[in-house]
Amino acid sequence: MDPLTLVAGAVILAAGFAAGRLTRLRPRRAPKPRCGCGHDIAFHDGKDGSCHARVKRAVEFDQYGTAKRWEDTRCACRGYHGPEPLPRYYAPEIADGS
Repeated sequence: MDPLTLVAGAVILAAGFAAGRLTRLRPRRAPKPRCGCGHDIAFHDGKDGSCHARVKRAVEFDQYGTAKRWEDTRCACRGYHGPEPLPRYYAPEIADGS
């Protein structure tokens, strides 16, 4: 084989490798289970669904509409509306009987 053919093959191999690395499909992350208020299911009560997270709300503004004072209040979300988690099952430990 002559050197020109080897160089051409190496260039084709490098171009294919680079194209494969740059155009590879990356798996998307699974969306986090979040409610419309932005909090996940851990902040919501299991019985009535109310949110127990604390959020900062602006209570005083200056003449330009910029918040000057903040207040720590409870989230106003009335219920969890995000994706439903997988159900939990209780499985007792298996005893070896001896």
